[in-house]
Amino acid sequence: MTNSTFDGSTTGTAEARPWSPTEIIPPESDAEQRQVAHDAIPLDSLLDQLRDEVTQRDEAIALPWRHRIRGTNFSLVCDPDIDNEDYQRWVKASMPKTKNRRRTPGVADMDQLALSSRAIVSANIGLDVLVRDTEDTWRSITAPGSDEPLTIDSPELLATFNVMDPIALLRKLFGRDAALVDAGQELLSAAGYMGDEDDDEDPTVPVRSAGRVKRT
Repeated sequence: MTNSTFDGSTTGTAEARPWSPTEIIPPESDAEQRQVAHDAIPLDSLLDQLRDEVTQRDEAIALPWRHRIRGTNFSLVCDPDIDNEDYQRWVKASMPKTKNRRRTPGVADMDQLALSSRAIVSANIGLDVLVRDTEDTWRSITAPGSDEPLTIDSPELLATFNVMDPIALLRKLFGRDAALVDAGQELLSAAGYMGDEDDDEDPTVPVRSAGRVKRT
């Protein structure tokens, strides 16, 4: 067997040269590159960055949620920092009572109006009015002789609409149950309990995997 050279001439039988892995230097993997980048940053700097980002996140979460009531210049103001215990209690209270032990009620059975109403009433911290002047501004409505803002369960608001409870007042304010449900879902989304990623899953049903039940 002959082996051609670069100038076109031929040589004798080529001898196989043993391959050495040291001749090929593989590129660093992504994990190794990330590790090098991580090692180059001082730990104190990383911890300071983590603290600052958590602080900024908490400040953003603390911002009040405002929902303008359809067809009016008034908005409900709510605190979107909702505890999981409260949310789970509202969900449970909004589920229908069933005597069928073989069937567990799911999201499709939930009273969405009841859940939205409970969420808004519990999280409501005020009622704002849009004041149109040189520039539009929202101003909090307060009780006479007080700096405390009116809320959905304030006697002044209940008396104005001649209703006995705040949920009835909400239905009066929104006019349509669907609008009230939308407002409640927006509030719960702002609180982090609803979103596109969870639309395909029923949070009330345990997730089954490998014959065992994992409760989320």
